[in-house]
Amino acid sequence: MIFLCKLSILKPDFPSDVVTINNCNHTDWVCHGRENGAHDFFFLYTCLFNDMHITLPFNEFIMGVLMILNVALTQLHPNYWVTLQAFRLICDAFRLMLSPQSFLFYYNSHSTNPVGWLSLTSRPGNIIFKPFTSSYKKFKERYYKMLIEPDGKPYFYDSEGKPKFLFHWTRLPTCYTYWSRSFINLQDKEFFVYSINSPIDFLLRRS
Repeated sequence: MIFLCKLSILKPDFPSDVVTINNCNHTDWVCHGRENGAHDFFFLYTCLFNDMHITLPFNEFIMGVLMILNVALTQLHPNYWVTLQAFRLICDAFRLMLSPQSFLFYYNSHSTNPVGWLSLTSRPGNIIFKPFTSSYKKFKERYYKMLIEPDGKPYFYDSEGKPKFLFHWTRLPTCYTYWSRSFINLQDKEFFVYSINSPIDFLLRRS
């Protein structure tokens, strides 16, 4: 089962010995930290690779969004993993610069109380994807524990030894109500030339 899981989680050219994929038991909760564990690890919902085709290693876009929002993989609600993937595909299709800043410009973020999953809400007047009619369900108890092996550290840590994204849940996610265009790099401006005054579905009709 784990071998089959690796086939769908890992990109074809990604070494299979950099992570160990463990089934979770009743003592493993996605909100748990490393505690006194010998390995660095993170949890991954099965729906992210089964339904949304998220694979390892994560691209800079995904890791950048997680770092800015200051959340672990499982702390971002699956609804918004769908929008992340849709945004990436749109940018790829139109050969537009893909960046966390240009994506987050379209959303506000807020967390549940007590601190749990982080949610994104479309900014009024800047809606690029229609909201779901219902929330993604039946994902909370389906996840794996990804142990990072020594050979895998370059994929998950930067040159200073810092994680490229949060491995564990935090009580201090980034919540914001306004994302200024001044936070966006000059290289990202081309995205707004196409989309800031036109919904994405207009772009798709043009193609």
